[in-house]
Amino acid sequence: MRSIKKSVCSIFLTTISILMLTGCGDDSSNNVAVEEVSQEEVLIEKKEIVGYIYDSAVEGIEYRCGKIIGFTQNNGKFECSSLPLTFYIGKINLGSINKITEDKLIFPQDIVGVHRKNIRDKEVVRIALLLQSLDKDTNPENGIEISKDTSERFTENIILKDITLENLKVKIKLMNNQIVFKTEDEVIAHLAMNVGVNPDEIIKIPVINNEIVIPVVETNETVIP
Repeated sequence: MRSIKKSVCSIFLTTISILMLTGCGDDSSNNVAVEEVSQEEVLIEKKEIVGYIYDSAVEGIEYRCGKIIGFTQNNGKFECSSLPLTFYIGKINLGSINKITEDKLIFPQDIVGVHRKNIRDKEVVRIALLLQSLDKDTNPENGIEISKDTSERFTENIILKDITLENLKVKIKLMNNQIVFKTEDEVIAHLAMNVGVNPDEIIKIPVINNEIVIPVVETNETVIP
């Protein structure tokens, strides 16, 4: 009789254990379903903010926004779920943007926060000189490609806006002594071509009530009334 009771108790306990394990299994499957939905939502968010870094299309620039780290495609394209967005070459911080321009193109001028026709701004020239000088085939006319090997050479943390052009060149040479820098005139001419400005013209960007207005172009030509 006792053995029968023990058998019944064993069966009862075994049944309860199975039910408990089944319940736990259901919870884990629910958790997986929730995780899958979350991942899908993240993928959707990644496509909300799209832009193209441009001084010619720039491929191979690292960008970081929120938890996303990526590299621009051969047309300069980047995708993010949130702003601000920061651009890097290795550990060189090129600068950040807090909004996407209407045409979705991000020029060095947009990173610095000046008018696109302001091609002689010192910070703009620093960014453009670095991009054009590091181009894989040294011909920015056909697009700019920053190779992985080139990026990996820059292991010192540098914030581009906090360094002079001359000091930047010295530090870059220490990390990559094969680089041949473009001249400032070459860099400005390329910037000018991309934004449709004559590099020999003097561009004034007037500001009224903290807002940029239409630029005035001064030339050496005599105006006949």
